[in-house]
Amino acid sequence: VAVLHRTISSGGSIEQIRIQSGQLQSVLEQSTRLLRKNERAEHSLRELVVAARDLLLPRFSFHRIRLVSPILQDGAEDASAIFAFNLALGALSNLLDNAIHWLKVAHSEDEEDGGDERRSIYLDVVDRNGRPAIVVADNGTGFKDSPDEVVQPFFSRRPDGMGLGLYYANMVMQLNDGRLELAPADDLDIPEEFDGAAAILVFRGVR
Repeated sequence: VAVLHRTISSGGSIEQIRIQSGQLQSVLEQSTRLLRKNERAEHSLRELVVAARDLLLPRFSFHRIRLVSPILQDGAEDASAIFAFNLALGALSNLLDNAIHWLKVAHSEDEEDGGDERRSIYLDVVDRNGRPAIVVADNGTGFKDSPDEVVQPFFSRRPDGMGLGLYYANMVMQLNDGRLELAPADDLDIPEEFDGAAAILVFRGVR
């Protein structure tokens, strides 16, 4: 709403205002649907990862993306947290969707050569300073802007992007007493091949 107000106040074009107001309406309608009968409760982070994996599995296959997810292996140690499941699923799906796009940008030459499956995403449940978290990292282009900038509404470097994915993920984590952290992937204790961007959903733990 604040961004839309600034656009109007600064004399933005009617077309720009129309697009931003339409995007805002879409986000509000989606959030309202998700909030209905979706109270916060204790959930397994592994189950959240499984749900997001299953939701995006066709896209991983279509874009020839290799998913590396230690939490999905037998015997992996799970963690529980307090959150609204559908909202968190939307946030995690947005992070994975972002990773898919920038992997396509970073490795477009692979597609032209028939694809050598260099596009990879790392997805795991981790401990983040004593709080349960889910990390999404890739071997794509990495972040070109500051974390404060990329979570602003309508900020996007994707030609077809609405600029609401990371904003939505950040808002969801705040609503769930958690936070979204964005960092270079090489700042984390994960395999070295994932040297692009990393996004971490840090949840409220179960006492």
